[in-house]
Amino acid sequence: MKKYFYIILILFFTKSISFAMTNEELYRLKYKAKTEIAKNEIQKYCSKEDPGLEIDSAIANQINFTNSCKCAIKAGKESDVSLAKNILELCNL
Repeated sequence: MKKYFYIILILFFTKSISFAMTNEELYRLKYKAKTEIAKNEIQKYCSKEDPGLEIDSAIANQINFTNSCKCAIKAGKESDVSLAKNILELCNL
């Protein structure tokens, strides 16, 4: 029984699973943002996100993001800086 426990323990520590968004996915989100403020907020709130999906789909990944990351992405869709700031203020960011 101890052998199985040690094997599982070793596999757990040697397994290389990423629990955060890859830099490529983060750069894609930042590239789509139209204002510099939104890019900074996406970097701040979305860099530690774990989409939890194995597929590479931007829409499917955004379903699992936290509200602060979703809000930063919404602010990135606006080209006007004042509108982006208002969206961020409404989300308490």
